[in-house]
Amino acid sequence: MPKQISFPDEARHAVRSALMDTYERQEELEQAIKSLKRFRKIATELEKYVSKGWPFHVLSLMEKQDEFIRQQCDAGAFSLQDLEKLRAAAQEQAKKLRIRYPNYLELACREAGLPLDMSSRYPVYTFEKGFFELTIDRGGTATLSNSERKLGEFPADIGAVVAKLAEEHERIFARPYDGRYFLKKLREHYLGVIQREKLADGADVPIRRIAARMASDKKGYQSDQFIVDLSRLAREGPLEIDSRRLELLHTRDDEAGMLLHEVGSVAYVGFVRFEEVGA
Repeated sequence: MPKQISFPDEARHAVRSALMDTYERQEELEQAIKSLKRFRKIATELEKYVSKGWPFHVLSLMEKQDEFIRQQCDAGAFSLQDLEKLRAAAQEQAKKLRIRYPNYLELACREAGLPLDMSSRYPVYTFEKGFFELTIDRGGTATLSNSERKLGEFPADIGAVVAKLAEEHERIFARPYDGRYFLKKLREHYLGVIQREKLADGADVPIRRIAARMASDKKGYQSDQFIVDLSRLAREGPLEIDSRRLELLHTRDDEAGMLLHEVGSVAYVGFVRFEEVGA
């Protein structure tokens, strides 16, 4: 065998060029596959919304992904004519839904065991004696909230609204509750605050300090759940523990305070204290 075999520069250039072409082609194919997977996900979502009869979801997704979908049409993955047919059909169904929206929503909620409050009027509805508020805007977007926070914003198709409402209702109202245990934890966290702040037992403690401590003590426990538990305790008791009685003090500051549920007062509770019984 010869000691050294050397290919001419033309051959070396040719193989390097071929190798670079394969890299570029691979990148193009990987990008094409990535785009195809993204488009398949969008198409899957659209098919789901169409099958559910959710025109607001169809229109919302098409608006958000409009530029990408049109790019796929240009690439031959989807017919532009079919795209416009789908959009027109969704717009027509959305128009029909808007006309009958109050009736459809009332019926669906009643069938799901989540009746509207009697005072509800389109476009603002309340549920569970004012605990939840649902607002429907002209663009077909639903916003669900309570006195503590926004719970969700999403296309206002009836099925989606009822599903979200049922989910939040279960999260808030379907939990186990033990009044004596809740009062015990309330007392423990109250003592924790006054000891830390070197306050006397019986001092006023901000309600949100207690709520925050209880939330950190129990994973997933949120302020709106705390409100419902505290409201139930205020209605049903017990209120006495360690020869002390729980007192809830009102505030005019609706940000510092918490609005109790079904307690017979629209005032916000701002502070907690435990007064000595018989004092």
